[in-house]
Amino acid sequence: MRNLNLRVWLCASLFFLKIGLWAQLQESKIEGAEGFEVKQVYSVPGDTQGSWVALTVDEKGRLIAGDQNGGLFRVTLEDGEVSTVERLDLEIGFVNGLCFAYGNLYAVVAEDQFQGGGLYRILDVDSDDVFDKVEFLRSFVAKGEHGPHSVIPGPEGKWLYVIAGNKTPLPEGPGFKSLVPTHWGEDDLLPRIWGPIGSEKGTTAPGGWIARTDPEGESWELMAIGFRNAFDIAFNQTGDLFTTDADAEFDVNTAWYQPTRLLQVVTGTDYGWRSGSGKWPPYFADTVPPVYEYGPGSPTGITFGYGTAFPEKYQNALFASDWSWGRVFVSWLEPKGASYTAVTEEFLTGVPLPIADIIVNPVDGALYFVLGGRGTTSDLYRVTYVGGSAEKAESTATVDSSELQKELRMLEGLIRSASDEAVPIAWPYLSSNDRAIRQAARLLLEHAPVEAWKDQALEETQPVARMTALLGLARAGSPDLLPDILTAMLELDGAVFSKEETLLYLRCLEVAFIRMDSGDTSAVDSEKLYVRRYLESLFPSDDVQLNAELVKLLVYLKSEKATSVAVRLLEEAVTQEDKLRFIMPLRVQTKGWNRSLRERFFATLGKAHSWTGGKSLSKYFVTIVEDAFATVAKKDKERFRKVITDSQPKSVSVDTGIRQFVKLWSLEDLLPLTVENLEDRDISNGRQAFTAAGCFACHRVNGEGGGIGPDLSASMRRFSIHDFLEAVIEPSKVISDQYGISVIRKTDGTQIHGNVVNYYGDSIGIQSNSLNAADILRIPRKDIVSLEPSPISPMPSGLLSTLTREDILDLLAYLRHENHSTETDD
Repeated sequence: MRNLNLRVWLCASLFFLKIGLWAQLQESKIEGAEGFEVKQVYSVPGDTQGSWVALTVDEKGRLIAGDQNGGLFRVTLEDGEVSTVERLDLEIGFVNGLCFAYGNLYAVVAEDQFQGGGLYRILDVDSDDVFDKVEFLRSFVAKGEHGPHSVIPGPEGKWLYVIAGNKTPLPEGPGFKSLVPTHWGEDDLLPRIWGPIGSEKGTTAPGGWIARTDPEGESWELMAIGFRNAFDIAFNQTGDLFTTDADAEFDVNTAWYQPTRLLQVVTGTDYGWRSGSGKWPPYFADTVPPVYEYGPGSPTGITFGYGTAFPEKYQNALFASDWSWGRVFVSWLEPKGASYTAVTEEFLTGVPLPIADIIVNPVDGALYFVLGGRGTTSDLYRVTYVGGSAEKAESTATVDSSELQKELRMLEGLIRSASDEAVPIAWPYLSSNDRAIRQAARLLLEHAPVEAWKDQALEETQPVARMTALLGLARAGSPDLLPDILTAMLELDGAVFSKEETLLYLRCLEVAFIRMDSGDTSAVDSEKLYVRRYLESLFPSDDVQLNAELVKLLVYLKSEKATSVAVRLLEEAVTQEDKLRFIMPLRVQTKGWNRSLRERFFATLGKAHSWTGGKSLSKYFVTIVEDAFATVAKKDKERFRKVITDSQPKSVSVDTGIRQFVKLWSLEDLLPLTVENLEDRDISNGRQAFTAAGCFACHRVNGEGGGIGPDLSASMRRFSIHDFLEAVIEPSKVISDQYGISVIRKTDGTQIHGNVVNYYGDSIGIQSNSLNAADILRIPRKDIVSLEPSPISPMPSGLLSTLTREDILDLLAYLRHENHSTETDD
């Protein structure tokens, strides 16, 4: 099983789902975890009951389902089978979220229908088991799939929690207050490129949000912002809130693309979604990092296993569904500081399986999920454990929290209570080694009047506390504080910082310049000069993330020295994602150029014509080239346009250097190996070998590399040397149903090899080149005869064939070294 899990993990480098055909073509083929039975209990007639996207359970264990473009239905179950399905006679529909709580049914209407989009309460006034009254509680109208989504009851027994996508207005009105400091902004240090495709162009903060309200819908509190299109939320047994969010598939293979993420929702936090290249990377100090990254996908319903009659291990797990990949993940959360990390496995996957929602029915102890959305055929499934004795727990025992987690909840409580004593209580936590705790402490400062704490921030002697407080001051303070903030930051010149602390330092400077620098440089000329000189002394570093932030700041500060260094780093970067980290700031750099540097930069833009990615990539490059030419003298533009043209590859290829074939390696050739064999190796050569084998094209290691495959930063901690090598050398030995490619046979006798990546009404989208997310072929359903799994893994074999044995050992040592670095940094 260990080897199988590793192959599944590595095969994700060619990442889009293998879903298959619609139910009209074939029955869903579902594979679940060992010991579980997945059973279809109802097929929804589309002509009369539509396509279901929302589920909840009432107090009698009956399911209530919502049609995405229609009404509500109540499903009665007997012994795990559907006995009746009745349409509820109510003036409400088009729901994306449902929950039965506090004796009533709550619904989130996602379109401008009935009384409008927003939150509704549905009551049984005379207690005759018939809903007979609909109340409109709060309006937040937003049409489309990025509108309002789910609603769930809170663990405290007095709140409802609502989540909405980035096209949804805030639920403002009587009784509304924000637990997020309301001075949010786009926070672009350099001009961004807006997302050129879809409805997100021009969408600004706050983006998607989570809010809570009382059962009457009168009091509203904004809990968190900065999501793209998070669909569902769930609480664990200690009261911590979680959601999953995904980035735009159009941005795949850009430096700012972020995989589907599991997030712990820390009260008051901005999670940094911004349109286009303006997204905040997870290392920014004014947000919190994800608990886990699933990879590309389209997350929908999530739930914990509390109330199931599953083995205890699964009762305490988080189940997260993915509409586009047709799968459900199961994650076990483990405390990591004040937050969590997650051990994640695939729980079930199917062909086809566009899962819209997933819930636990505590009455029968089963897990239910529904397929639907975008007009797809809906089916209702029931998941039970049949592998032996497992009893539904009467109550879930409380898991011990770490002291840091208790501290974080205390600070979150202060944010919610708006305590007058918040500043002195928060101050000691500004120097915490834990990012989530520093985040909550800083947010408490930002809620308080600036005059109450600005002097203490400027005079703080502990470096991390000073930087954290000054970050808050940069966000909440007035522009006249910029000279004081820069002076206070410069006093830290020479301090020995970790990578995380250096990123905090750089982010504090960025936000100060973004929010406080009016462009009248006379007031801060000397401070800017000193800041620039200090940053020039740090550039380049040996870390790609640090270099990305340093070059942005140095371009902003008009550093001439930075240009030649950045061009060299651009040329040395091994992936297009990392090259974009330097292209983006260099495109607006006006200082430090000479003819040679210009030619080298524009030659790289020419070579970029061979890059592959999402549909937005080519459009981003149109703007990049336009911006770059805006910094060039008119007389030179024609010359550099020719450089671009002459540098364009004649054919699209991946340049990993010319290397001679060495050997088609087998496991027997390389084993046995022990950790001791990897001591005192050439780490630099190992990185070069990793590059030559093409690994960086799909995988990240400590922030460097491609984003379409899973992060390999923890690979040598999670798997043995034997398991790792076997999965690389023999990728087709066992192929995961989740990641294998498909053979699609058409009615004209032709075949197409690829992956199903989306649904388009009467056709499906097939991607035949997983490295080019924009290359999608639409095939009408009527032209498809069958879809079968390919016996060949999408992960290529022979990746090590141009490496010597010493190269391979160095490669393993490189990964082990980087894994150890990640562990130390944490």
